[in-house]
Amino acid sequence: MAGALNIPGQAIVDGEVVVIHEERTNFSELQADLGRGDQDRLLYFAFDLLWFDGQDLRKISQLARKELLKELIEGNKLKQPILSIASTMRGTGRRCWRRQVG
Repeated sequence: MAGALNIPGQAIVDGEVVVIHEERTNFSELQADLGRGDQDRLLYFAFDLLWFDGQDLRKISQLARKELLKELIEGNKLKQPILSIASTMRGTGRRCWRRQVG
């Protein structure tokens, strides 16, 4: 995954490295792949842009940061293993959870 976020400038992107197994993230599979030094199935879900080219973005709204992250990923035509989770669900946790599972 080294060099996967190949963009001009410097950025701090918050996210998570995962392995998808049977259509779900699987921590055991991630550990096994990392233990073998296997990077073929690693994906990076980017969900927040905290800093970009000398600017601390934490002072602006999360929605604005997600939009900037989306523009950064799409504008640089980044593809897997970088995946953006730039959309935001609104509502209570219970309501959002029901929407996801039901």
